[in-house]
Amino acid sequence: MVRSNRELASFTGFEVGQAGAELRSITPIFSNGKHLGSVEAGIDLTEVLQKVSLIQNYGIVVAIEQEEGSLFQMSPTETLTGHWRILKSYGDTDRSIAEGILEGKKAADRIGNIFYRRIPFQDFQGRAIGEFILTYSAGTQIQNSNIQITEFICFFLIGAIITWTVIYYNVRRVRVFLRKLEHIVIASQSNNFNEHFDSDHVHCLEVLKCSKKDCTVYQNPSLVCYLERGSRAISPRWRNTCVFTKVYNGCDLCPVYKMRHSDELTNMSNVMNTMMRSWSLFLTRVGALLSEVLRNQNQPWSLPSIDQVSDYLEQMARLTAFSHDLQGVYTYE
Repeated sequence: MVRSNRELASFTGFEVGQAGAELRSITPIFSNGKHLGSVEAGIDLTEVLQKVSLIQNYGIVVAIEQEEGSLFQMSPTETLTGHWRILKSYGDTDRSIAEGILEGKKAADRIGNIFYRRIPFQDFQGRAIGEFILTYSAGTQIQNSNIQITEFICFFLIGAIITWTVIYYNVRRVRVFLRKLEHIVIASQSNNFNEHFDSDHVHCLEVLKCSKKDCTVYQNPSLVCYLERGSRAISPRWRNTCVFTKVYNGCDLCPVYKMRHSDELTNMSNVMNTMMRSWSLFLTRVGALLSEVLRNQNQPWSLPSIDQVSDYLEQMARLTAFSHDLQGVYTYE
């Protein structure tokens, strides 16, 4: 008050007195340019903060230095911690949180899920006599974040499991296919063409209601149409000989082909089955021809192997060359 009257200036600050912690302002008053005196106004901090509307998760704590609080007796609602006196707490905070914050030395930090900031307030002389502690409880947000992280991890693990399951299933299919292919190839070298891939045959007779009696498939339903007589037949001799090729302009539009067409392994299985059947028919015909050439039709006949066919052809080639050498010879000697 004396300083305001002497300097004719206004002053505002916090003050701790018998009534507690207050916010006070002092200003000189004049009338017709003459200084008449000063006016002082004050209000209790607790009364001010009670009128502040805090949103959820936010809180305010008022604490003053212990030596400043010694000017008035402590009420039952006040708490002492170290050299601080906690006057009041508002919003979503409590005195135990404030005690933990005041024991630390940081102006802004985090305790558990509580983020805080300490804002000092000063008296008229500029001395820090207390602090406002602003708190924010992030427990709900952290819990939601943890739930989202858990959900992400669960989805990631589920996706990874599904991905590895699909990869394992496909790799296993490839391994099974290669092993079966190995057995089929080895068996074919021993003239055993009974080994084949499992396949559900779909025939023209069932799908197209074919009535073309001159059709090879009609005569022999065991044939697979699109592999042996269609536009993608393995043997060039039978390509585009299917009676329906001209109707559908190729196998891609044929309903039989669409029902048989699948992934690469299934298609390769069908091709290998057809190849083995073609080899079996080829060796059967070659064996029959060799029986006629070698004049051993009356002897027990067995399907020749590829090596035997090669040996027979080599012998026949030599005989043919020898017969050519005999042409033009006058005497046997």
